[in-house]
This record gives sequence, C-alpha cells and structure tokens, in this order.
Amino acid sequence: FSTEAKNTVYVLGAVTRPGPVQFEENADLLQILAAAGGPSPTADLKKVKVISRDGAYSQTYQINGEKYSKTGEPIRYVVRKEDTFIVPQRTTSFLNFGTIATIVGTASTAWLLIDRISSGN
Repeated sequence: FSTEAKNTVYVLGAVTRPGPVQFEENADLLQILAAAGGPSPTADLKKVKVISRDGAYSQTYQINGEKYSKTGEPIRYVVRKEDTFIVPQRTTSFLNFGTIATIVGTASTAWLLIDRISSGN
C-alpha cells in the first residue's frame, strides 16, 4: 500500500460541513475548522481530537480548541497532510434547568389531579 500522503485533511463531527478539506501549508486548527464551515452550535471545542498519520503509523492528540482560540495555548498545532480532526458534540447533563422544570411541572400537575380526584370535585 502507498504511504504517500494526499493533499487532504478530514474534519468530522460537529462542524457545518464535515468531510475532506484541501490541505494548506502551515494551517492550524482554527483555519481547518473555518475551512469546514466552522463549528456547529453544539460543538465541544475543548475536546477536539487529531489523528495524525506519519507514514504507516498514526498518533492521536487532544486539543482544547476553545483555549487555543482565546490564548494561543497549547502550542500551535501545524496541520499535516491526511490529518483527521474529530469535533465532538457537547454533552448535556440530565439535570439541566429545562429538565428540572419539566419534572416539577409534571409532579405538581399530578399532585393537583390526585387532590382533585380524592376530593370528589
């Protein structure tokens, strides 16, 4: 099999246009995300994974893209041909405000129905 890298970078996950992106010399994470249409509103930029191929081997890195865009840290990751960027979606916790409001509303409605039925009205 061929170990020659193609002029492509892959961006998957929570971006506007997932798929292959044209490789550009000296591009960094932010430029690649922009080329993929930018992150989606649900993207978790704190946990961007990069799979970088080096001949027949590959390495995986995790980059805090949010911190990088604000402070320039960690050190700038220079994109390599055939790198794959995976942008995960933010996970929402079960007990967010909307879930709590729904549970309280359902419980109070049930309590009112039970009270009304038991009082005979």
